[in-house]
Amino acid sequence: MMKRGNGIAAAGLIGLFMAAGAFGQAGGEPARQGHSQGVRGAPRGDRGPLGQIVMQQYFIGRMLADPKAVADVGLSEDQLKTLKSAMDQIKTVRDEIQKRLTEAEAQQAKLMEDSAADEAAVLVALENVSKIRLELDTALVKHALLVKKTLTPEQCVIIKDLMEQSRKEHSQGDHGEGAHGPQRPAQPAGQ
Repeated sequence: MMKRGNGIAAAGLIGLFMAAGAFGQAGGEPARQGHSQGVRGAPRGDRGPLGQIVMQQYFIGRMLADPKAVADVGLSEDQLKTLKSAMDQIKTVRDEIQKRLTEAEAQQAKLMEDSAADEAAVLVALENVSKIRLELDTALVKHALLVKKTLTPEQCVIIKDLMEQSRKEHSQGDHGEGAHGPQRPAQPAGQ
């Protein structure tokens, strides 16, 4: 069985990273259940701070592909090289771990559906899924810490501002509409 201390240590590390606010939102909105963060099986409500890390990775990946954004942030050639390498590496690692996680979750689901499955087998499958999730979470946090170490505090502020601007633009859609279509005026009560 997974040692309880490992989970607590991982949660502490994640909390420490988020408290440091590398370039995440200070006092951000609470997570909404069921909104994907870009990693299959990782809805915001279930992934907590890791969903924020995944969004940061996504944003930085997009930023690195945009020469104007790279210039706006003021990345040096060394920083650009380090960040591009880190993004390539985390994508490879994340994809490999995600594949194993998907397979382990399918095995666990199969056992749960089997009326003849014994409790020990189900718990072993659960432990396997938990270990793989911890491996994924650890890789994501290590990547985020490398990004934080690569950037200056000023660059972190610029990226945070760009992320916030991008989030606001996305929520407004292309024509001032919300991301989910036109906003309807509120109806008076009772109508």
